Amino acid sequence: MAFFSKSVQGIAARGSRASPSPSLSHLNQTPFPAIRSRTRSIPGRRNFHLSAVGDAVLWTADSITFIHHAGLPWFISIPLVAVGVNFSFRLPIQYYTRRLVVTRNKLTPLVTAWSSRHAATVPQGQGEDAARLWRLRVAGLTERSRARIYKSWGVQRWKSFAPFLSMAPFIIVSEALRRLCGAPTGWLSHSFGLVDIQAVSSAVEMSRRYLDESLVDGGCLWFTDLTAMDPYYALPIICSALLARTSWGRLSKDQLRALLSVSPPQMPQTPATRIRTAVGRTLLLVPLFPILFADLPSAIFLYWASTFALNDVNEAILGRLFPQKSPASLKPTPKPAAVLPYLRGVVDSKEQPGPNR
Repeated sequence: MAFFSKSVQGIAARGSRASPSPSLSHLNQTPFPAIRSRTRSIPGRRNFHLSAVGDAVLWTADSITFIHHAGLPWFISIPLVAVGVNFSFRLPIQYYTRRLVVTRNKLTPLVTAWSSRHAATVPQGQGEDAARLWRLRVAGLTERSRARIYKSWGVQRWKSFAPFLSMAPFIIVSEALRRLCGAPTGWLSHSFGLVDIQAVSSAVEMSRRYLDESLVDGGCLWFTDLTAMDPYYALPIICSALLARTSWGRLSKDQLRALLSVSPPQMPQTPATRIRTAVGRTLLLVPLFPILFADLPSAIFLYWASTFALNDVNEAILGRLFPQKSPASLKPTPKPAAVLPYLRGVVDSKEQPGPNR
């Protein structure tokens, strides 16, 4: 045992007298933030999904330029791009969302039946507080039954966020047009690595690389220069009007009154209802979005106006595919005739015995 203890002490002493290795000493002297910054600066460490979005922007810019070089002017090529994006992405997503709404409307009687059952089974106390607690319990049980029914039929509430997927091609095409117009670099380019943040000269050089000078005189009417902003602010106002017609026009007076009301609701609301109300109030501000970015090039607003105008086309197509059934068109089923008239005291005239018989 003494031999082993002496050998261990000797090894430890030699290790302490020896100079540390370069790699370990470098790690001991280098602070941790410096190591993190150095690993971040290594090329090729960018996430693949971010680089894919950047490549999609550049590929979209090349595709738009190809459509123009096929012989079409810019004020026709840009609306054609909007038509292609609409029928490739937006219309299928809206069709899927409309199917969800139609299926949920068919399930409304079942949800109402479960609500009546919960209202009958939950005991109701005396007083206002007891009545309020009873309504909250019934609303919670009804919402739980609704979620179970929607899950069984594959129409969960989270699927209602599918229209937000159409924002991806909308933003990508807008960013591609911004690069073709040579506008100042936006947030998307900085985030997805389309420009070098550390060198401003490289950003300017890249903007010149993708700038298409034919956009300067590629417009029409009052916006002949598509690389400049609309001097009369007509295109931003048109986009805002189209958005207001699409979003505000679908709401009834009662829905607008409920969204704009500041007073607390009379009936208790579930968390899902509160979330829908908050989202609806946020969407009321969407028509102001184009006016806030009125300094963007006219080419972007031309694409936006074409996209927003196609909402009416999509609604017409979906109206043909999913016609609304009005309550007046539902005729009541005729009651079948009585099979045994004798039970009602009615005898056929042919079967009645004559006076001579």
